[in-house]
Amino acid sequence: MKIFLKISILFIFIFISQNIYSNIYNPFHEFYFSICEINYNEKSKSLELSFRFFTDDIEKAVYNYKGGNIFTKNYIKSKESDKLIFDYILSKFSISVEKNEINYDFLGWETKESVIWCYIEVKNINLIHKIFVKNKLLTEIYPNQKNLTTLITKQAKRSVIFDKKTNNANLYTK
Repeated sequence: MKIFLKISILFIFIFISQNIYSNIYNPFHEFYFSICEINYNEKSKSLELSFRFFTDDIEKAVYNYKGGNIFTKNYIKSKESDKLIFDYILSKFSISVEKNEINYDFLGWETKESVIWCYIEVKNINLIHKIFVKNKLLTEIYPNQKNLTTLITKQAKRSVIFDKKTNNANLYTK
């Protein structure tokens, strides 16, 4: 009887561990949604961009785009992961401020449960009245993909939802 109890407990532990692992690293979700927040920092005169993706979605997108993996087998960042993610984002996302050329600096990325956060900065941006955003992230993979993009300045907060058909818009701060 004791051996049966020990085997049962071991089986339950393995089953629960597998479910926790699969939910963290390979989440099942029926909706396809990303978030981009663009914050204007008046003090540093920069735009601070943060992107939030489901981990499995961005992994698939990067792999399809460049053929590289952002993680090793043990879910550790690969050596090329920063460049892979940054190149993918810039291939599908862009902004222009008052028709000025933009230079992006990739600050990095991190994982939190089943989500990846990516951080980009745009320096030397003066007062913003209008920003043009193009956001096609993940729409090449998921036809129902929605991308919420929010511009936050001291004067206003404006949001737009992009999808496969509507992938660019002007955001005004007045």
